[in-house]
Amino acid sequence: MNITVRQMELRPCADAFNLAGERGVDGARVIAEMSEALRREREARAWSEKMQLKLSECPGFIGCIPPGVESRGTVTVQPAAADEAVDFLRRRFHVGQVAWHRGLGLSIDLLPRRKGLTKRAARRRLASAEQFQFRLEGA
Repeated sequence: MNITVRQMELRPCADAFNLAGERGVDGARVIAEMSEALRREREARAWSEKMQLKLSECPGFIGCIPPGVESRGTVTVQPAAADEAVDFLRRRFHVGQVAWHRGLGLSIDLLPRRKGLTKRAARRRLASAEQFQFRLEGA
């Protein structure tokens, strides 16, 4: 008794139907990624507006680059109100170096306080990068 296998009967149709696995656009995944990106963008915008409002209360406030959740920001204040501004910001943020920008005023680097960020880690992130120059002998 000769038994034929059903798959062997469709051999000529394999090219026509192309039943091999192909990758296509997964609509549900694309929609989920787009909604996630929009949600993150809304949260970032809300955070930026919240920081802008909080920093605008700083004495001598001129302008700012609001900090992100984990990134540093800068506040520019009038030189006459520098001491009060630093005291105000120290109560609310981790404060870094104060730098003078001619024509603008004093700019103060800061990081938002959050759980898990110690003073030592914040100081390290706010410190300016050290650059070394080595004299090479014999060159």
